[in-house]
Amino acid sequence: MACQTITTNSTLAADIVATMTPCIVFGADGIVLFLNDHTIDMRAFPSGVAIQSISHAQVRIEGPGTVLTASPEPTMLAGAGVAVSGGSVRIRDVSLRNARLIGGQGISISGVSGAQFSTIRHRGIP
Repeated sequence: MACQTITTNSTLAADIVATMTPCIVFGADGIVLFLNDHTIDMRAFPSGVAIQSISHAQVRIEGPGTVLTASPEPTMLAGAGVAVSGGSVRIRDVSLRNARLIGGQGISISGVSGAQFSTIRHRGIP
């Protein structure tokens, strides 16, 4: 699987080095992205988004898995590891690495009708 829009349940079979941003886009309601213990590497896109959902209901991101955002260099701005606007989302067992709390987010949520999180690990920059 490479960077793409998904419209059915999808499972990563290997690590992904992003070739575009956003890398994985939810294109339908009620689907699941299984990270399958793999990494989405966004370091080539310092202000990019690894996983995005806009106005889709009941989408899920299931780990274990890792989203690796921009380089931890202080001059770099980081994008969101996961960006959700509208709809509803459940995110479970995901690690966020190099995500900035200032100048970028590990998870960006806005205007959702419901969000559930469990076992989110952050190894980033304060």
